[in-house]
Amino acid sequence: MVSETEPSVAEASGVRGVVRRRPVAAFVVLAFALSWGFWLLFYVTSSPVMFFLGGLGPAMAGAVVAWQVGTLQSWLGRVLRWRVSPWFYVFAFGFPVLLYGVANVILAVFGAQPDVALLGQRLPAYAMTWVAAVFLGGLEEPGWRGFALPRLQQGYTPVRATLLLRGGGGVGRRPVE
Repeated sequence: MVSETEPSVAEASGVRGVVRRRPVAAFVVLAFALSWGFWLLFYVTSSPVMFFLGGLGPAMAGAVVAWQVGTLQSWLGRVLRWRVSPWFYVFAFGFPVLLYGVANVILAVFGAQPDVALLGQRLPAYAMTWVAAVFLGGLEEPGWRGFALPRLQQGYTPVRATLLLRGGGGVGRRPVE
């Protein structure tokens, strides 16, 4: 909501005016600029931090545009609200670990001799895969689904809004695929 001290959408000029009039377009441009910029730096520097920040591009863009249009607090509330029982989170965090265990049991059943001595070498890779799957898999979603999708659904059906959004998100990931 626009406060009385800020200019209305019609009165805002410059970059802020464009962002307020076309928040989804501003979000998409900024998300691509941030993600591709960080990923370009990743290719130049090989710094995993740049790769990580590139994945956060849509979330950062969502935060910036939400701040510019005066909806940052409500956006953060939607992004951070838990919508399911904590048991679903226990499952989400524990399921990858369970899969590793089940895979090793299946290998042992079919005659593979697990080399317990390799556990110390493989455990860091297992742990990093778990961290990446649980914590890094949804870096973009606060931006695409938390910011852009609700705004697109104001003018389009849910299916059409989702298809438009996924098309843009797919183009945005091209540099890293």
